[in-house]
Amino acid sequence: MKEFAPLEEFVNRGFILLKDCKPGIALNTFQEGLEQYPSSPELINGIGMANLEIEEFGMAKLAFEKGLEIEAENPDMQIGLGISLLNFNRIDAAMTLFENSMLNFDEEDETKAEYATSIGRALCNYEYFLQALRFFDLAIEIDPMNPDANFGIGVCRHVLGMLFAKDHLWNAISEVDEFYEAFSFLGNIYYEEGDVKKAMSLFDQIPIEFNWDVVTLKRMVRTKRKERLNIEDLEEKLSLVLESSKNAKEIISLMKKG
Repeated sequence: MKEFAPLEEFVNRGFILLKDCKPGIALNTFQEGLEQYPSSPELINGIGMANLEIEEFGMAKLAFEKGLEIEAENPDMQIGLGISLLNFNRIDAAMTLFENSMLNFDEEDETKAEYATSIGRALCNYEYFLQALRFFDLAIEIDPMNPDANFGIGVCRHVLGMLFAKDHLWNAISEVDEFYEAFSFLGNIYYEEGDVKKAMSLFDQIPIEFNWDVVTLKRMVRTKRKERLNIEDLEEKLSLVLESSKNAKEIISLMKKG
């Protein structure tokens, strides 16, 4: 008689692999588990998430739809299906799923803030900044100093030309000393406003090994060159980032031709 591995073994191993940025292996693990536990919402959700990571959006959509037939109010799968639909420009259907996912939590539940922030981040990735702002705002109603939500609000408000963007970015930095993405974004706002000194004070707090933003690096090189400072390390990093960007564009171009 064939012995089945415990369901938890497949689920835990699959999500550890996802966290370790190994979505292909994670997908195989979830699929292997599904052969033994074909109605497991945890495994089906894992398959959907792994497919999102490898940008197989159609397969992700099918997985989340199947999972929601089994567990209709699962917020992870509601959000996963919503993100899948964003790739097919179905923003209205996605927003309905996102809104419904919030109904699974009590008003003061900090988990709700985490989920709302993840939805906001996903909407930002697809440049739905106004819709994203609604979920970031919801998150800080529950957790006012949530750094990720404050960062998201700062980004959205700046892109949309709204007031108080910098205030929220400062909130994010005040909560997390190593929030380098926030330092970079806030610094670039000051740079564009003409306050180069303030911008540089923020840029300089980003260790060079964590600075991968080409705009930030270009502005640092330009400013420090004018001040006749040693910028050899910055120039090397900028060349590396530009080369990486060039290689990525060439790969995408080849894929499109193929």
